[in-house]
Amino acid sequence: SKPRKQKAYYDKAMSILGKLEQECNISLQFEHVNRDDNLTCDSMCKMILQELQCSAIHDIIRLIRTTTDSVIGSGAPSLPSSKKKRFKFDKTEFRRPLNIISDWKHGHVPLSFRPFLLCELFHGSNRANDLVAMRLIGEAMIEEASR
Repeated sequence: SKPRKQKAYYDKAMSILGKLEQECNISLQFEHVNRDDNLTCDSMCKMILQELQCSAIHDIIRLIRTTTDSVIGSGAPSLPSSKKKRFKFDKTEFRRPLNIISDWKHGHVPLSFRPFLLCELFHGSNRANDLVAMRLIGEAMIEEASR
């Protein structure tokens, strides 16, 4: 039996397989291989994941640097005059890299690198004097620590 969460993927894979068999006139068979007997595939998967993680980390660092330079070049963002509105204000150029770092369900950033990247982002927002970003990053750090 297939777990319910995997059923949609299974159905899609079977649909693609059916199309391949019809259009290409080939027959495919699948055989389960225990992980212990498939070290090559396991090591290839680990290499691909490491590449994805390294690429994601480099992309985020690049995004942090370009965002920092952009904000520094355009000057400090203006804030609402009311203290209450300022506390709820969450518009910042640093929102995009923060969302990418915080996306722990869909991202490729390893958990062990998130605190480092949040510190890099905080450093960039501090250099840019973006108080809103600093507050949001602090909140993200608190949330990250509670996980």
